[in-house]
Amino acid sequence: SYPINITKENLIVQTKSGENQYNLCATVNHGGGTGSGHYWAHVKDAKNDWYTYNDSSVSECDIDEKLKNNTESTLLFYKKVV
Repeated sequence: SYPINITKENLIVQTKSGENQYNLCATVNHGGGTGSGHYWAHVKDAKNDWYTYNDSSVSECDIDEKLKNNTESTLLFYKKVV
């Protein structure tokens, strides 16, 4: 499971203000082995709704359910909250 919200205090880098927060905005996922497999993505839109992009199909998804016990996300994208 990966956090939807993180702060720099959760990371190795320390900040002076402690006010920096980052929200998860996308994941890239891989299923299969090292020699082959399949990639797909979960992406948050401007309205904070989450979608799964899988080849030519796009469908709305429940990101909390997708991230629970997730072992397939290989890349996480976080956006700084300003």
